[in-house]
Amino acid sequence: MIIAYTDFKSPAAYLAFRGTRELATELNVAVEWRPFRSSERAAPTRVADQTVTANHMRARAETRRALHAHYASARGLTLNWPERALASDVALGALACLGGDPEPFMTAAFNAYWIDNRDLDDPQVVQALLAQAGAVIEVFDEEGLRSALDTVQTQAEAEGVVDAPAFVVEDQLFVGREHFPWIRELLTAS
Repeated sequence: MIIAYTDFKSPAAYLAFRGTRELATELNVAVEWRPFRSSERAAPTRVADQTVTANHMRARAETRRALHAHYASARGLTLNWPERALASDVALGALACLGGDPEPFMTAAFNAYWIDNRDLDDPQVVQALLAQAGAVIEVFDEEGLRSALDTVQTQAEAEGVVDAPAFVVEDQLFVGREHFPWIRELLTAS
């Protein structure tokens, strides 16, 4: 089994979503999807009297974006960066409360964020995505969803999760999508 922590606003989690599903299908293992609130920072803007540190931070952010865009293009994915960082807490809370197969909802949520730049912290947006995916939450209560996310977040942080995507395979924690070769090796050896 793969325990996969994800955040809809994380470009790396968006890029890892399909790869995780493909790996699980290929090796015939289950994926347990869990939400994790990551911290996405907006890229600093260039200013005339920029310090060396600020210039370095901006250059790193631009390079990360370019790298994510490259991998998205290679995977045939659209990656439209929102003008400002948007939250995803209500959608992540919904993921924590979903029963059954969460992947149709996750697909809808990732596409809503990265293609349409929809606000996944807006309860109406999330309810529409749930309906689109045919997913049901018995009682859609915004505060209850936020509380469910907080509970999963606290547990994940206690286990050492610091960012999304993160994967737990055979009690080993991997943070980042670049660890698929090691995850594959662990799963095929067991």
